[in-house]
Amino acid sequence: MLKIGIMGGSFDPPHKAHLEIANAACEALGLYEIFFIPAFTAPLKPNPHIASFDDRLEMLKIALKKFGKKYRILEIEKDRGGISYSVDTVKLLREKIKDAQFFWIIGTDQLLSLHKWHNIEELARLASFAVAKRGDEKMENHNLPNYAKIEVVPFEPMEVSSTEIRENLKKGNFENDFVDENVLNYIKEKKLYI
Repeated sequence: MLKIGIMGGSFDPPHKAHLEIANAACEALGLYEIFFIPAFTAPLKPNPHIASFDDRLEMLKIALKKFGKKYRILEIEKDRGGISYSVDTVKLLREKIKDAQFFWIIGTDQLLSLHKWHNIEELARLASFAVAKRGDEKMENHNLPNYAKIEVVPFEPMEVSSTEIRENLKKGNFENDFVDENVLNYIKEKKLYI
C-alpha cells in the first residue's frame, strides 16, 4: 500500500518551514510522495487570502521546482470551488487512489484545533495525521475521536509564519531566509503583499 502525505494550506506565501515539515514527514514515515494542495478558501482562516489562488499556486510551483516528482501539486480544491474542507479532499483522493494510506501533515498548533475541522470524525477514519512535533511541545488534549491515528514526526523548530513574512514584505523588507529566492522574485515582479 502506498503511503501518501497531504499538505494542505494557504501557502500565502509558501516558505521553507512548509518544505522542512514535508521533508521530515517523508523521512519519518517513508512516504512515497506528498501532495501539496493549496486551499481555494480555507474555512478556519479569519481573513481571506491576500494573494490570489493563481499567484499562490505559481509561488508553490516555484518553491517545489527543485524537489522533483516526489512533491506534487494538486489543484482539486480550486476545481471543486467554494470552501476547502479537508474531509472532501481526502474522499476525492481515496476515490482516485484506492491502494493508498493517506497522512494529513500538520503542526502541533493545528493538532490542538483539529477537533474544530469540518466533519473531523469522518476525516479521522479516512486519513492518519502526521504531526510535526517541534521540540518538547505538548500533544495532549487534542479532543479527537479515540480511533484517530496520530503519527509523530520529529521536527527542528523554525520560527516563521506566512503572516510575519507578509508583514515584512509590506514594509519593503525582502531580506528573507525563509522564502525561496525565486519566490521572492515572483512576489516583487507581481507586487504582491504591498
